[in-house]
Amino acid sequence: MSDFNKVILLGRVTEKPELKKIPSGTSVVEVNLHMKRVFVNNQGEERTVNDWADVTFWGRQAETICQYIGKGEPLFVEGRFKYRQWESQEGKKRSKVDVSAENFQFISTSQSQGSQETPESLIPYFNRAVVMGRLTRDPELRSIGNDRLVTTISLATNRNWTDANGQKQEETDFIDVDFWGKEAEE
Repeated sequence: MSDFNKVILLGRVTEKPELKKIPSGTSVVEVNLHMKRVFVNNQGEERTVNDWADVTFWGRQAETICQYIGKGEPLFVEGRFKYRQWESQEGKKRSKVDVSAENFQFISTSQSQGSQETPESLIPYFNRAVVMGRLTRDPELRSIGNDRLVTTISLATNRNWTDANGQKQEETDFIDVDFWGKEAEE
């Protein structure tokens, strides 16, 4: 089985990006994207849910993002989930799953009269991920208030590539996935 890890997002940037350099001199920027999902609940009511995703851009992409994108502007991103671990200044182990950008595109929309921000109605929010990997533990089914069910699985996905020195590299990312309602029971 091949592993697969693909994320596609279209949302608004929540803050003006700030360019940073890592010790090697490579540029990096982390952008937080806000997306909305609209769905109809079991009572037939239309509901809106807000989602946020941290996206990391590297090198020239990071520099371009910082040069041309501002708070509230729409951005399309393709990438993959990336699992990171580090130790805090207090010595505590931390981990996070974010999106490592592989491609992006600025979204051009009509501006309302003299406004710097794109009107809300012109953003077609999008938040999709396709992940295929190996289960790292048995699925965990639990009930959350009012008998609402959720099942959590943990997947490991491998990525192989050749680095700039011609050396074969392999990286494993760990991604937790939640299934809700009827999907949780299956």
